[in-house]
Amino acid sequence: MTTPLSAASICFITCHAGPADHLATYAEVLQKRGYEVQIHATGPALNKFQDRNIKVDHPFSLEGLGPEGEARLAGQIAEIASAASVVLTDV
Repeated sequence: MTTPLSAASICFITCHAGPADHLATYAEVLQKRGYEVQIHATGPALNKFQDRNIKVDHPFSLEGLGPEGEARLAGQIAEIASAASVVLTDV
């Protein structure tokens, strides 16, 4: 069974500044069209969204995380994103 696009929720996960410009544009357009959009961003990507006044639902940082911390964070993001109909990422 497929989810109608009108009922879709879209999740963006981004770390890099270059793709963040494109993802920010997609997020703006999708939000204006009434789609549920959730954004996970860090570093330069987070700055790109903030510079454009786009709400980042789940800002995160990789600073000071060892392998276990990174794995735990990845699991948390995956858990949240698993409810989305579509996930777009630059990772």
